[in-house]
Amino acid sequence: MPPVKLSLLLTVLHILTGLSFAAAAGPAQQVAWDNDTYDVARVRPRLADRFYLESVLLELFGPDAASAVFENVIKPDSVMGGPCDVYEQQRTGETPDAFTDQRLRCFSGKMAMTLPMVPKANLVREGYITKVCGRLSADPKTLKYFTRKTLGARYAATALEDSDYTALFQAFHPEVTPPPRVLGALKKVGESAASGASPLQRITQTLCLDTSWQVL
Repeated sequence: MPPVKLSLLLTVLHILTGLSFAAAAGPAQQVAWDNDTYDVARVRPRLADRFYLESVLLELFGPDAASAVFENVIKPDSVMGGPCDVYEQQRTGETPDAFTDQRLRCFSGKMAMTLPMVPKANLVREGYITKVCGRLSADPKTLKYFTRKTLGARYAATALEDSDYTALFQAFHPEVTPPPRVLGALKKVGESAASGASPLQRITQTLCLDTSWQVL
């Protein structure tokens, strides 16, 4: 399936990321200007950890998403954040993977017990998000689960309406009404799909790649 034009995808992601409205202020930095000194706060988004991401993606894409989410969200604990808790683990043997629930393993070793609840944004994390979103939007089973859950009887419609674009957006941003420019951007993504390709696949992947739904 031909890729969406990079410039279009970046434009849409820029618009969507601009909707992130939860951020945490860091230490102030002093800046000198016009013979005066000012304190400028450093602000960065408060990103959710791997367990939050897992819950959202499984809720949206269903049980068939579990493998992709485990490999790209739960296992890379050091970049996704969210400490492991040894008191929740139940071992069934002596081997490293002998746990009743593999999700609770400390994949990066003892350091995983002290991982931050609010991880920092980094390129490796975005790489894993790109992988999992690509897999979930390309898998017919998980894509069908998402679109049926989101659009109901209209999941098989040949042409999307404004209400469909709104529903798709609100799947990742509950209770948020998308502004017209966002709806317009999503329409362009759908229209960019090649003949025979799925506009829903393109739109779903774009919404999943957007960082703003990961912000607490």
